Amino acid sequence: MISDIYWYFLKLLFALPVVLFLAYYIVKFGLSRRFHLTGKGRIMQVIEQLPLGPKSVLSIVQVGQFYYLLAQQENGIVMLEKTDHLPETVITNNHSQGGWSDNFKTVLAEKLSGWGEKDLKDEKKREE
Repeated sequence: MISDIYWYFLKLLFALPVVLFLAYYIVKFGLSRRFHLTGKGRIMQVIEQLPLGPKSVLSIVQVGQFYYLLAQQENGIVMLEKTDHLPETVITNNHSQGGWSDNFKTVLAEKLSGWGEKDLKDEKKREE
């Protein structure tokens, strides 16, 4: 009986470090490489992501030669716009400043500026 307890304890002392090492290795090297792969031959690439809230993100994704503006929320993903080129302000400022975050906000504001007006016009028509 006591020898069985020692045997189980010895197994535990051997198995626990092995399991912890494998878990660390998978988290450190396996998962991080899955999400940050950059290599030749890839046709999809996330250009920029902007968190809008705790469960919503705005993304620019390049697929081949096209760029997609996507809104990701808890209940799904919506494609807002598809274009074959990035706006010049984003391209120019990206090379000079090393980042797109400020310019992405201004370009997004320009693209979405007319949407609010359309919604207001539609609401007024419905009320009449």
